[in-house]
Amino acid sequence: LTERIVRELASSQEAARPSLRTALPLDNPEAMQAYTLGQTRLGRGGRADVEEAADAFRAATDAEPDFVLAYAKWGEALLSLYRHNALSADEALPLANQVISRALSLDGRSAEAYAALGDLHAERHNHEQSERYFTRALELNPSCEYARIRYAMLLAGRGRVEEAVEQVDQAQKLNPRSSLLRGYLGATLHYAKRFEDAARTY
Repeated sequence: LTERIVRELASSQEAARPSLRTALPLDNPEAMQAYTLGQTRLGRGGRADVEEAADAFRAATDAEPDFVLAYAKWGEALLSLYRHNALSADEALPLANQVISRALSLDGRSAEAYAALGDLHAERHNHEQSERYFTRALELNPSCEYARIRYAMLLAGRGRVEEAVEQVDQAQKLNPRSSLLRGYLGATLHYAKRFEDAARTY
């Protein structure tokens, strides 16, 4: 709606222009259908689902070359495929870097792209850079579940378990009906040796 209002007002002020971060090409049904399929499959999380999600996000960007959110989610899906051992590091990580960079070149305020970039650096064991990008993602969008979950896993892996619990707890408060987030909260509580809390959460 903001984009349409700005367009109608013919505003020339760059600062008044909204971020493209979550812009959806509603006038492009092919791109929207592919993106929606990608979101659904990525949410299921199985290996075959994530493979289909990556293909769908790629198709969305083919149909709409400036689709920022589709590039960011494609990067997320590629990293998930790497963790599923469906792609090798040499296959997944350079391509993920390429599509995430494309998203950020289109819009430097894409929280989802920064979250994927943080995840990419985590997989490359660049922990300080990873933390910086996750923090940036959450500055831009505090509700970004992906950023909070992957940031929590990074923190837990570095022994900062109470901070990890806090990240997932914040995400779970924003989306209390998510069983996925509840599961991650249970895991981080377990890492923090808060076993009774973890058991209750599970």
